[in-house]
Amino acid sequence: MIDFYFDFLSPYAYLAHQRLPELARALGHELAYHVVDLAWIKKKANNTGPATRDMPLKLKYARADMQRWARKYGVTLVPLVSYDSSRANRGVFYAAQRSAAGGYVTRLWREVYGQGGDMSSDEVLGHVAQSLGWDRAEFLRFVASDESSKLLNDSNENAHARGVFGVPTMQVGDDMWWGNDRLELMCETLAAATHAARTGAPS
Repeated sequence: MIDFYFDFLSPYAYLAHQRLPELARALGHELAYHVVDLAWIKKKANNTGPATRDMPLKLKYARADMQRWARKYGVTLVPLVSYDSSRANRGVFYAAQRSAAGGYVTRLWREVYGQGGDMSSDEVLGHVAQSLGWDRAEFLRFVASDESSKLLNDSNENAHARGVFGVPTMQVGDDMWWGNDRLELMCETLAAATHAARTGAPS
């Protein structure tokens, strides 16, 4: 099982997800989705530097870097029109209750970073819900509910307890990798562990 910690706000989590489902299948692992509030996770870990968007020099570099990764992965990455990911994040729990977390994450990110949609809007959230065959009004009620707020808080606490300080984070057991640029290292580690388990050789 590969545990994937993310916030829809994160472009690097979006980029990581372009490869993760395929890599997980190739490695013989299931992919488990764990949504978190990135601001909460960072503050809890004392990772309290300013956001990249508040640092013009870093932002200029980051935007160029993101586009390099997007070209490498063959995907579109449109700058965000909203930084409010709260309701979109809570929608993951609605999806998980219907065994559709992967489909929801893929479609939501396609709307946001792929097509420039506003992830905080009823229009985008409702469209994603309907595309998955869900009741639009029911979904929108859920993502504004106390129940979804509690589920997100619990997810934050569980992620912090496992040492998560940012996103995207991938974990298998006690091994952790942070950032889409660590996927290759993750694959090497997991492939070596699989080989060792099959042959009895040291990993």
